[in-house]
Amino acid sequence: MRNLIRGMVAIGLVLGLTGCLNYEEEITLRADGSGEGTLHYWVDSALASMGDIQPTDEEAIRRDFEGLEGVELTEVKFREEGGSRHVLLKVRF
Repeated sequence: MRNLIRGMVAIGLVLGLTGCLNYEEEITLRADGSGEGTLHYWVDSALASMGDIQPTDEEAIRRDFEGLEGVELTEVKFREEGGSRHVLLKVRF
């Protein structure tokens, strides 16, 4: 569980420090150590199409989560909205 939280925080820092990506994260921890996490990030569509800065394949994202013991990727969504490309990930641990 600590690795998951550290990973999500690290992703947030990397995305947030680049200046071109927007990022939101919500983590719910229960007393028994279980919980859920939601990660939402987005970038301008024109910028996203200029380079490979954002995954666009649900299967690639799911592969990244394979092998993480005790972590389940429960939702992956992509959408274009207001000139931005959005990715929403939900996990349970």
